[in-house]
Amino acid sequence: MRYIVILLLLLATPVRAQQRPLVQPTRDVAVSYQVRGVAVPSMPPGPHRMEVAYSAAEQRVRVESPSYPQVFALVALAARTVLLVLPATYSYLQLPMRGPEMALLADDPGLRFTRAGAAMVAGLRCTLWRIADTGASGRHGTACLTADGVLLRGDDGPGGRSVVATSVRYGHQPAAGFMPPPGFHRLEMPVLPRR
Repeated sequence: MRYIVILLLLLATPVRAQQRPLVQPTRDVAVSYQVRGVAVPSMPPGPHRMEVAYSAAEQRVRVESPSYPQVFALVALAARTVLLVLPATYSYLQLPMRGPEMALLADDPGLRFTRAGAAMVAGLRCTLWRIADTGASGRHGTACLTADGVLLRGDDGPGGRSVVATSVRYGHQPAAGFMPPPGFHRLEMPVLPRR
């Protein structure tokens, strides 16, 4: 699950008031990333590929990895929900979009952004931002974003998890790719008794 959340932690977009990036790309895009530093059970060590698609009109994100086909994530930004889709069981689990991993996507006002330069990644120019969470998590990281909001490179600190774009493809993303496949059923989270 951490593997899917890494990109959600780092996704960000174009500059809103000079020093505050938005949290949604301005147009449809699909990006391939190389991911490092993520430990997921049953996945071999080393860098892995992650595919992320974004629908600007629908405000939805799809995150999946060929290295870990047991699950993929569908994020509905407006509804602030994450669906973890489990293809082997034709099911999905709905979770709220919360926690420090979701701070950037949720446009947490406790995040502070500082410009830190520019770079070229995957043949595109991007602005490098240092990001600090002034809230309880105290997380720090960086994100290199294009002018239209595509994350090209990001990390959550020295020696931590990182993503680097290897290809960026602009174009319409069909709405069906952001919904559970037909015939999949929703799993209900068990309610644990209070102690």
